[in-house]
Amino acid sequence: MFRDQTIAAENGWRRIFAVADDARVTMALLAIPLMVIGVAVLPTGPAITLALALYAIAGGMVLYFAVRTGNMQRFGPANRVTWLRTGLTTIIAGALAVADTPALLNWWIIGALAGAALALDGLDGWLARHHAVSSPFGARFDMETDAALILVLSLLIGVSDKTGLWIIAAGALRYVFVAAGRVWPVLTKPLPPS
Repeated sequence: MFRDQTIAAENGWRRIFAVADDARVTMALLAIPLMVIGVAVLPTGPAITLALALYAIAGGMVLYFAVRTGNMQRFGPANRVTWLRTGLTTIIAGALAVADTPALLNWWIIGALAGAALALDGLDGWLARHHAVSSPFGARFDMETDAALILVLSLLIGVSDKTGLWIIAAGALRYVFVAAGRVWPVLTKPLPPS
């Protein structure tokens, strides 16, 4: 019996390391092209620094939750696409460092990056279903990446005086919903599939 528990524990650790290795390799391989895009798009050192810091923070959070879920065998192709979307979101977020000086930003490129991130949103779900690797982690990762992108775009537009600050409220809706769930626990129950 003890031997069976030891083997199960070893297999659990192997799976955890496999998921973590997959995720780390994905993040490292995508860091280089994303950094090149970031340097080409972002006009100043602080903007690039902000994008890199957000990339590192997001990477740490994704690794933590990917390993913590305990039900994944590998990071998978769908999560790799979602990570690419996350990386594009961090580049767009880097533009917040200079959003108060809109003339420094090429809004067409920011829009193209946002468009690419949104277009890839359909691909990650299809890959998960096609390869039969759908997971609660992947669904949550996708949803949080969507919410972060909308918040970043709302902040960028709101801070740059393109619209009023009211636009930030649209980007904050997901986070208001999460906060409301702390006050009213009925909001934390699983929602029906859409």
